[in-house]
Amino acid sequence: MGFRAPWRTWLAGFAVAASAVVGPAHAGSELTENEAAALESGRLVVREENVERAGHRYIGGVSYIVIDAPPERVSAALDDVRAYRQILPHTRSVRWIGLSRKGDALVELEQGNALAKGKYTVRVRRETVATDNSAATVRFWLDHRYAHDLVDANGFFHLEARGDKTLLTYLVMVDLGPGIFGRLFEGKIRRAALSTPALVKTYVETHPTT
Repeated sequence: MGFRAPWRTWLAGFAVAASAVVGPAHAGSELTENEAAALESGRLVVREENVERAGHRYIGGVSYIVIDAPPERVSAALDDVRAYRQILPHTRSVRWIGLSRKGDALVELEQGNALAKGKYTVRVRRETVATDNSAATVRFWLDHRYAHDLVDANGFFHLEARGDKTLLTYLVMVDLGPGIFGRLFEGKIRRAALSTPALVKTYVETHPTT
């Protein structure tokens, strides 16, 4: 028995929230047969999107993957700042700043490569959406009070139990700002960002005590 029907039902409902951010074209549609098969085999499913809103041009989208571990283990990895260099693409450095008055984690990230890099600070907020810890959402957004090389960024990780596995949904939208450099490399930056669930999967499945 496959998981296609449950996943399609769940994603159709969850996409209502995602489509409010990235638009209905991709986030709001059901999984295709190929996408459902990819999820069942543990592969990454990616839906890219560009959004222009309130003077911003966001690139990003939504990606999904099934992790061979329960949500508690995946959540523990997302809560561990020490893991960020392994689960966030091209991360050169991570610095814990502290907690905000509302209890949000403040984390400074530097990402990039030898040709280009950027530094910014995000707020991270964990929300448990099920009393039995079978589902949770970790939201993040750029904190503009700190120096930042991005114009804006926001998104979330959503964890949902599927038997003894976890369906991880990741949404990210980034405004790189004006300029030719951002336009030239936005495709690579988007693909790297949307590969994050695959990195989380590798980390969790190779760190069984996480």
